[in-house]
Amino acid sequence: MNSMTGFGEVSHLGENLQVSVTVRAVNGRHLEIRPHLPKEYLSLETDVKKIIQNNVGRATVDIFVSRKVISGKKNFRATINKDMAIGVFKSYEQLRKYMKIKEEVSLTHLLRWPEIINFEIDQKLLKGESETLLRLVKKAIADCNEQRKREGRALAEELKRILNLLFELVQKMEPLAIPNQEQSRQTLMQRWEKLKGPAIDENRLAQEVVIFVDRYDVTEELARLHEHIAACLELLKSESVAGKKLEFFSQELLREVNTIGSKAQKSDLTRLVVEAKGCIERMREQVQNVE
Repeated sequence: MNSMTGFGEVSHLGENLQVSVTVRAVNGRHLEIRPHLPKEYLSLETDVKKIIQNNVGRATVDIFVSRKVISGKKNFRATINKDMAIGVFKSYEQLRKYMKIKEEVSLTHLLRWPEIINFEIDQKLLKGESETLLRLVKKAIADCNEQRKREGRALAEELKRILNLLFELVQKMEPLAIPNQEQSRQTLMQRWEKLKGPAIDENRLAQEVVIFVDRYDVTEELARLHEHIAACLELLKSESVAGKKLEFFSQELLREVNTIGSKAQKSDLTRLVVEAKGCIERMREQVQNVE
């Protein structure tokens, strides 16, 4: 089992190229990939996303890539707009003569027009650069996943502790699962007497006791709690993506405990229900971090 949070960072420093890749994974409902690539690598975005999809099941993943070409002379290019330069120069000269300005037209005047010289950096990738980037992405994801696995083991231990505590509470609930028939009979008699109604038929009273006992019987809910807890413990041993399944089971656990709470007629059972709800809430908080 893996956590959704992790961090990985690698870099490459070659003779002509420096590339660094940083991967940060945080909690998310689904797999969301947010690449932050230099424009030179935009054509490789699909390949980068595929690598992440093959290695992460659920999380919000940001991947940051920086690129620096060290051999700048081979990639730098300047383009001069000669026609514009000549036109601007002639216009300045005409204006200077018309206004009888002694100052000569210089290069400084021409460079005030940025359109005259266009500076560009060649966007062409170096030989083998694509392979280098994808290799770095795989390495950064691997480092991130190692961290997610370590955190996942800690999460699994904490969830196992919570589930074992919940199991103990369910065991304590079992003796209180079926209402005592004699106590139920006395409860119904007391309620009837408060109403000051006519003498009750014993056969009808027996039927009402059976209905009363069945209404507040929680053995089925307890059985389902045992099943859900066992399923969760199995998921903790799994290497597959388990977060969504654990979220589902935590909801089911809470639903069964709430049902028991609504049926509870004894203070001891109510107290156990409150403790069980606390366990499940702690479980739901931890499950939010599971892939």
